[in-house]
Amino acid sequence: FPSHDRRGVAHGDIRGAIRRISGKSSKNSSEIVFQIRQLAATMNQDNWREVVKKIDPLKKRLVSYCFSGKFIKYGDSGLVEHSGYICLDFDMKFKNDGISSNLGPHTPEQFREVLSQLPFVYAAFISPSGLGVKAIVKIPPVISGHRGHFKALERFFNQNYYGTVPTYRDW
Repeated sequence: FPSHDRRGVAHGDIRGAIRRISGKSSKNSSEIVFQIRQLAATMNQDNWREVVKKIDPLKKRLVSYCFSGKFIKYGDSGLVEHSGYICLDFDMKFKNDGISSNLGPHTPEQFREVLSQLPFVYAAFISPSGLGVKAIVKIPPVISGHRGHFKALERFFNQNYYGTVPTYRDW
């Protein structure tokens, strides 16, 4: 199973990470995700800031995964070993004017199913909040091509899936 650095970031076997995310190997993580989803279900345009403040400390108790590889620091420049995967994050957007969805007309469950049918998607799962979807996509394990692959995937989803655009995380 993946080893963890001092920030609780897991590095290692992607299948083990997906098993853990699915709740099949950690009762504690499943309980935290349940609490997060209960809070997220109460979120609306008026209270989202307060709910996010309650959710954030719970999310920090979950192990985070860097599916793209090993990093020595956050950011593209910290990537020292590429895994051959990139994680796309389709989620709710929280802005000063409220909440907006990045899933087009789909619910998270529907969009996960859409993603699961794409031949280049290795895995797709509902985010801990239950409000978004994450997709793991197989790409060439070339550090210098990482951002370019994200940009190509961003264009693909924007053009083919109702203007959905994944969030870029450079770590």
